[in-house]
Amino acid sequence: MNFVFFSPHFPANGADFCDRLKKAGATVLGIGDAPYETLNGKLKAALSEYYRIADMEDYDAV
Repeated sequence: MNFVFFSPHFPANGADFCDRLKKAGATVLGIGDAPYETLNGKLKAALSEYYRIADMEDYDAV
């Protein structure tokens, strides 16, 4: 199963949700406006891929 999480860094408990999804066997993909370097370690470990965009309201970019 693939799961796309928009703004996985917000709210903070999104990292726990992504972690549980990965442990359940899901491929967790993240799309957000935060730089990858600012994501916490638990979230980074849970995400298979992360794509950063400048503006979450830019539907063409998303």
